[in-house]
Amino acid sequence: MQRKWYLSLTLSAAIAAILVTLYSPDTFDRFFVSSPERQAVREEDVLQTVARIKANVKIGSSKQEVASLFGDRYVLVDDQGDLENGCEEFWLYRFFTEEDYQPSVPDHVIDEEGIRSGKVGAAFFIGWKDERVYLYTIAYLQGPNHDLHFYSNVNGTIEDEIMNPDGTTTRSE
Repeated sequence: MQRKWYLSLTLSAAIAAILVTLYSPDTFDRFFVSSPERQAVREEDVLQTVARIKANVKIGSSKQEVASLFGDRYVLVDDQGDLENGCEEFWLYRFFTEEDYQPSVPDHVIDEEGIRSGKVGAAFFIGWKDERVYLYTIAYLQGPNHDLHFYSNVNGTIEDEIMNPDGTTTRSE
């Protein structure tokens, strides 16, 4: 009789531990919630992705190198003749994007609304010339004020700016 009670108690404790782990806010949100709560993307996940881009993508990186890092789930961007920078092709990766999200701006325009609302965690735009990275930009939120950062690497010239809601920009520290 005492063995049954001990087995029952052990089983109950194990189930309780599993439920606490699964239903803790961090674990639950990360794996199970696909509602707007999940779309408030965790800043640390976005910043890790941004750091991965900055550390691994260089001017001159090949398409194969970039695709091996980030996959083939990019948008082939039609710049509609707006970008006169010598690039032959453009790709856009959107990370941590709300399912079925459709931006209200063309793909070659920074989706400030989507990023500020959390529907897009980060946007990584690449310009290709001769099958090599010629330029890239990253747009994402960071900091206690959830500033919209715009990081660019254009032919080796790096800039990091904060895009203010009024349309002005300031240099990031």
